[in-house]
Amino acid sequence: MSGFSKFIVKFYESIVTLFVVPILIFLLFIGLFSTTYILVPEKVMLVKDSPLWTLAVVVLAIIISFVINRNNRVTLLITKVNSNNELYRKISDILFLILGGISVFWILTSQYIPNADQYEIQSVAYRMHFGDYREFAKYGYIGGHVNQVGMLLVSYVFSFIFGNENYIVFQLANAVALIVIYKELVKFGCRIGLSNFGKLLIPFFGIIYLPMIIYVSFVYGNMGGLALTLVAINSEMDFFEKRNVKNILISSICIAFAMMLKSNFMIFLIGMLIYAAIHLFGEHKKWTFGFIIALLIFSLGQSKAAKWTLEIITGEDIGQGSSPISYIAMGLQESGLGPGWYNAYNDMTYIWHNYDTDGQKREAIQNIKDRLGYFKENPWEAVSFFTRKTASQWNEPTYESIWLISNDLSNSQVRISSWVYFLASQKGNAFVGRLGKIAQILVLSGTFLFVLFNRKRNDYYKTLTLIMMFIGGFLFHLFWEAKSQYTISYFILLLPYAIMGYESLNRRITFMADKEKIAVNKELFLTVIVLAVFMFLYGGKCDYLTADTESYIVYAAENTTNAGVENGDYTIGVADGREITLLFEGDSQKVTISDSGSIVRIMSYQGKSRIYFPDEMLYLQYGNDRNSVDVFVGDYEDFYDYADQSWIITETDGGYIIETEDGRILTVSDNGEIFTTSEVLEEGQTWHISG
Repeated sequence: MSGFSKFIVKFYESIVTLFVVPILIFLLFIGLFSTTYILVPEKVMLVKDSPLWTLAVVVLAIIISFVINRNNRVTLLITKVNSNNELYRKISDILFLILGGISVFWILTSQYIPNADQYEIQSVAYRMHFGDYREFAKYGYIGGHVNQVGMLLVSYVFSFIFGNENYIVFQLANAVALIVIYKELVKFGCRIGLSNFGKLLIPFFGIIYLPMIIYVSFVYGNMGGLALTLVAINSEMDFFEKRNVKNILISSICIAFAMMLKSNFMIFLIGMLIYAAIHLFGEHKKWTFGFIIALLIFSLGQSKAAKWTLEIITGEDIGQGSSPISYIAMGLQESGLGPGWYNAYNDMTYIWHNYDTDGQKREAIQNIKDRLGYFKENPWEAVSFFTRKTASQWNEPTYESIWLISNDLSNSQVRISSWVYFLASQKGNAFVGRLGKIAQILVLSGTFLFVLFNRKRNDYYKTLTLIMMFIGGFLFHLFWEAKSQYTISYFILLLPYAIMGYESLNRRITFMADKEKIAVNKELFLTVIVLAVFMFLYGGKCDYLTADTESYIVYAAENTTNAGVENGDYTIGVADGREITLLFEGDSQKVTISDSGSIVRIMSYQGKSRIYFPDEMLYLQYGNDRNSVDVFVGDYEDFYDYADQSWIITETDGGYIIETEDGRILTVSDNGEIFTTSEVLEEGQTWHISG
């Protein structure tokens, strides 16, 4: 390697290191003080967290590493796995089998039905069979979201084999993609020097890491695209090692199809091109140009090919759609959901400009200039905005996986089991969030340890490929529309590095040499500098990282599932002693309130209660006008499935509040009329339940 080549490689290593170290420290730093939660309407909340909790997780990981090195039985077991490849393969096969089984189990028990963009694409694919192409017009969904043409084409072809809206088959394909993702991460782990035991930790992590498992339900291109991308990256590295032409085709085709499924995978394409260029400079292999050309031809041609194919099928001209620049303009704006989150800017400006892409683009560019000018004049506002935006995406430990199932749970094909219901509840969100926060801390700190202990390796630049793409994702989503569900594809890339970081720590604990101590001190010096900068930027100025703490506490209390009372027979009355009564007037029944109430039976399940009169088997329900309250009169086999017989009973000061599923409160008037209202009144809405 010539002097110039060495300079290029070292420059690349230094740039990646100088970017990733502050990013990792920054993410750990904001994680010390706060955690982000996503509410059901996809609203971001930045909530205070305990620094001691984060530090305790890191310290515990180091202690475990120390104990492992001192425990003969554990080290003997690890040594056996590391030295016996046949044993490693058997354990690996078992772990991946368990991972696949858990994914399929999740799919079959939840049977999630997609909504929003996921559903729109499947719906358009179905209507194409009827010759309904209205969504391809400039005002239609595809006409405005041309980035979805690849996913639409795949779904349309899919429909000829499995039928339309066959979500379970799509989800099973995602389960296969999940296995491929972790297998490719294992393969990359081999490249950076993971031991057999370290490689086993990758599928083990996959088994216990719920967000990725939940995302197999996502009928979108995320899982399949990430799997194809990782295959493409490993095939690229295989090509540079073995010079096998088939790796050029595999890598180029896979990254092209990944971008067809989701255009954001272009970030990975750029990373692959950078790696190829560095490899070209580093080792003077001119045939690398062939790989680069093939990569560009397949990747840049896929979008035009998908668009062209759909135009032939439909006979419709597909325009440019909403400008990608509008997503950047939106990503720099405040939103009711969170900083840089969706606020309909991209869709509305497209409509306002009469579906003219160029006109929308010009406005978006001007809005970007105005926003950046504002940040230049108000630097602390810029610090606040980008810090909150980063926290909303990277410090949200569930990556919107729980929001995904809780938001669309009502569309499920099955009446879900209690454990799925728990996951989708407020308590479940907090539970998965806490486990996810542990995973975030361990992965981020482990990756930092990797950089700390491995940057002196001769092949260091070859190990940085996935870290480089993680950096690309981080920088891209500083400006693009924000969503934490986007960032999980980059977070999971760090897993092999994190495990390698802890393995490196174990080796340093056992074999600490003077030279290695010096290397560590240099990296620690950089860490101290970065921490000092962050303390200066945020010292006494970072209240916005915990600004939603009180609001979240109120939200959590109001949305925590509470059956209210135990199942049983009761009387229900108000403060003046009057109780709900069932009266018979000829052949009809009437629910009123009197001094001597009727016995009612309350039975609760998954936070919702049925209230009925056991002797007559008549269920209390609210009427079609959403105001009146009566009882169900009809065939016995029908009543169990009526949503308007479902009540939510919540304990409050002085009694209970009884509400409908849409938030209307059971109320009694002075003259004894029982009704529901969306208004909160001072009297007549607090009930006493006595048994």
